[in-house]
Amino acid sequence: CMTPFQWDTVLTKHIAEKLLATKACMVLAAPYEALFSTDELSDWEREDYVDFSLRHLKELAKRHEVPVVLSVDMGLWSRTYPTCAWKAYESADHRWTIEPLAKGWRATAVLTGERIESEPLRQHTLSDFASVPGEAPVVRAPLRPRVRALTQFA
Repeated sequence: CMTPFQWDTVLTKHIAEKLLATKACMVLAAPYEALFSTDELSDWEREDYVDFSLRHLKELAKRHEVPVVLSVDMGLWSRTYPTCAWKAYESADHRWTIEPLAKGWRATAVLTGERIESEPLRQHTLSDFASVPGEAPVVRAPLRPRVRALTQFA
């Protein structure tokens, strides 16, 4: 039940402060599309919040060398606020689509087709896919209608 202004404060001030104070492996903003998709905002306000937060998060990712992952329902966001969805899509360095399986999930890289799947009887964390133990994995982000998407700034 946070307002868009409160979300903006979290994304632009609190995360920066946390990254200065602690060593993080990843920043996850999920569900990103819900943060500014409220009827309380006019279109230009919504677009300004999204514009600024995307630029800021991308800069934080570079400065602190930590991936920032946005989880976005691109199908929904493209229908409700297409300009904001397009801004997020264009600003992402990597894109993956995530789809459910009978007993798990599959992530597919949009550009390369690379796939990661969960094992049916084992719960995974992103650390399971890190190339170096203790480091954040290279998580890329997707865009496919009606499929949950992740977006990462490297």
